[in-house]
Amino acid sequence: MFVLAAATLTVSAAGPLLPTSHLVLDGEFIKKIPLGSTGAQLKNNLVSGAYGATEAEILTSGDFVCVGDDTYVLVIDGDLNGDGNLSSADYLSIKQGFRGGYEFAGWIFEAADVSHDGRITSIDYITIKKHFSGEIDLYSEADIIPTRSNEYTGPYSADTGALGGVDDLGREQLYEGETTSGNTSKEVGVFIFFAQGNHGPYTTVYDNDLIVQNNPNATLSETNWINAGGGPQQYQHFWGKPIFGYYRSADYWVMRKQVEMLTDTDIDYMIVDATNGFTYDTQALHMMSILKEYQDKGWDVPKIAYYTDTDTEDTVQHIYENIYLAHPEYSSVWYKVNGKPLMIGKTNNTTVKNYFYFRAPQWPNQSLVTNGFPWMEFSRWRKTSSIYQLTTNKTVMSVSPAQHNQTVLMSASAWYGAGDRVRSYGYAAAGLTKEQGMLQGINYANTWDYALQQNVDNVFITGFNEWIAGRMEPTTRYPIRFVDCANPDASRDIEPMDGILKDNYLMQTANYVKRFKKAANRVDVGEKKTIYIDRGFEQWDSVSAVYRDFTGDAISRTGNCFGNSVTNTSNRNDFSILKVCHDNNNIYFYAEVTENFKTIVARAPLMLFIRSKGTATTGNTWEGYDYMVQINSNSAEEGTLLQSAGGWNWNEVSSVRVRFDGTKVMIKVPKQMMGIAKTDLVDIQFKWFDSKNKYTGDIMQLYNYGDTAPYGRYTYIFSQIKK
Repeated sequence: MFVLAAATLTVSAAGPLLPTSHLVLDGEFIKKIPLGSTGAQLKNNLVSGAYGATEAEILTSGDFVCVGDDTYVLVIDGDLNGDGNLSSADYLSIKQGFRGGYEFAGWIFEAADVSHDGRITSIDYITIKKHFSGEIDLYSEADIIPTRSNEYTGPYSADTGALGGVDDLGREQLYEGETTSGNTSKEVGVFIFFAQGNHGPYTTVYDNDLIVQNNPNATLSETNWINAGGGPQQYQHFWGKPIFGYYRSADYWVMRKQVEMLTDTDIDYMIVDATNGFTYDTQALHMMSILKEYQDKGWDVPKIAYYTDTDTEDTVQHIYENIYLAHPEYSSVWYKVNGKPLMIGKTNNTTVKNYFYFRAPQWPNQSLVTNGFPWMEFSRWRKTSSIYQLTTNKTVMSVSPAQHNQTVLMSASAWYGAGDRVRSYGYAAAGLTKEQGMLQGINYANTWDYALQQNVDNVFITGFNEWIAGRMEPTTRYPIRFVDCANPDASRDIEPMDGILKDNYLMQTANYVKRFKKAANRVDVGEKKTIYIDRGFEQWDSVSAVYRDFTGDAISRTGNCFGNSVTNTSNRNDFSILKVCHDNNNIYFYAEVTENFKTIVARAPLMLFIRSKGTATTGNTWEGYDYMVQINSNSAEEGTLLQSAGGWNWNEVSSVRVRFDGTKVMIKVPKQMMGIAKTDLVDIQFKWFDSKNKYTGDIMQLYNYGDTAPYGRYTYIFSQIKK
């Protein structure tokens, strides 16, 4: 027995353990003591002046220490008979216990519960069996003195931090340590478009990509085009299918998703295309209302500005009167330079001139203009002349995935062999095929690399979601003519596609933004903490690894797209707060939703995807995830841990403990079941998904259905590993 000298102790409210101890105080029990530990080792974990009567003595389950008037009992996993050893007698006792042959209580129960889930089950028996076989070691010295030679030690974000993920090409999202050359004072913006469905009829979908796939001769003549299902002159045609379907810009469900996408990608501002004199007031104001809503919830959303050109003075005046003067409630989401809202355009009105920070429209086929603001470059591409002064000491440069620099017709290079700088431009020099160059965004990468090399302060991306172009009058050389976009290669949007490009360009953008501005710091994994599934959720109050998800987005979608109406009622639960912690044996996951969990069914379970080795995850995976927890009911006490056999093929590994309580759920996943040793530094990425729809494994559906935390392909990072 260890009796501590109470007269010399100052005991904190936290009990007898030092804050640096990796032992666990659980009520009257001191747990996580390795087998063979001595009194001297225990002393190193106790408050000042406390030590055992015999420092060399081996500790046993059932020993106790006294601190003042308080007594604490020592528990060594598996030592049921209190002899300080793990023997066959202990092993057989646990086996009999989970079969109902023995009743355990007090410290004996705690010693038998080697999985620390508050009950005696086959998992305890299997764990002891694996210890005997040498597969695992229950009693590593790391429990008391961990070895952390390559541990990340900060700085940390208060919540969420940088997002991870791997795209369809296997390109990993960067961590903060991989983006140290970035500068957080720099900014990135995107050109955003509200024209879809606002000019001409939208009763029929004209998708150039599908038209030409189905009839390769469609572009040989206007007659062929019409016969192949193409639209008349001036009608809006899509270069491909957007991830949200052939949406109209008045679809506010889509707009909400766009704000989330751009916020997660760390975009600082969006500039509305009003270059043709159309200002799209209704759409712009609704976008501002969503930006303001998310800003009020604490999100660092992109701000908004305008780019004018045709009838610029009248257009600027209209925007000034109908947006800026009429709606001061949105002033916090206006993009400002030197304290004034940015306006690209011109005016002779002194009041308006003093209200905005003006920059002049700069066209790519135009000579340099004074105080120009670029949106694309032709002859100045990747030259110092493509860098403009935004302010006295800030520069701005345009970056775009493609440029129609030779013909000013994207269709000329899409179908007629012209030499415009399309997405795949530069593929041969990079040793790629044309399709590989398009998928990898080689032109986009080369332009971004130049911006990084030149150390500019502000990058403006053209564009985000243009998608459509009106068909122009034919010529003999180019029977089918589109200016700004024609097909997947001859287009310049980074918004995800429901097609060959998927979300490659969004994820590529995210990595370049991180390199340009530096990735946000990750959250603090914190000290090891055991969560008892049978106890209250207040255990999570002190957990440091906290992540947020957008709320108010798990809503139904009803509206008109091109060609038809759209209805999406897959929404069920709306994630808000996510947390993670771990101890030597388990990783614990927590999710909170905005309202009490709605009914979860086996056909459409709650899912938690896990990358068990972070960016080093290898072997059979689905989209980089090697494990998934599936919960078939919100009254369940157990879920199922599954391992990918390659793609959307999963094998059951084991059951895992689960607990629901109103708006909250927590899960306990044994590390060993995911191949994580207790001595390993934790390095995982994870994602939650919930939907009323049956999920079939298309990761692009995560942009459209139910609620995903984080959104789309992004992941949360819970990692102690330096990168």
